[in-house]
Amino acid sequence: MNAPAIRLTAQFRDTLALAQAWMPFIQKGALFVQTSARPSLGDLAFVLVTLEATGQRHAITGPIVWVSPLAPEDGPPAGVGIQLPDDEVGQRLASQIAALLGNMQASLKKTHTL
Repeated sequence: MNAPAIRLTAQFRDTLALAQAWMPFIQKGALFVQTSARPSLGDLAFVLVTLEATGQRHAITGPIVWVSPLAPEDGPPAGVGIQLPDDEVGQRLASQIAALLGNMQASLKKTHTL
């Protein structure tokens, strides 16, 4: 496996921030992480994810499946979506996110990606 193109941290202090970053429409799920780095789709990223609600930290490495460019001040944030790995850590993280969010995401009017 190639070395990750970028290393990021993502700290989700509340469920709203997590819901805005969660990308359930990506197979296995993905998380949007704000960054000004400009990697390419398919590059690998290492991310240390902290879920404040559970006190859990998860270290994941996954491919970049979404890139949002730098936008005007009032536009969506720049960042990348990292697909969760298909391993025990990725599955545990996806389960924790699903449990924390429940049906919350269905009621969101705007997320960081769609």
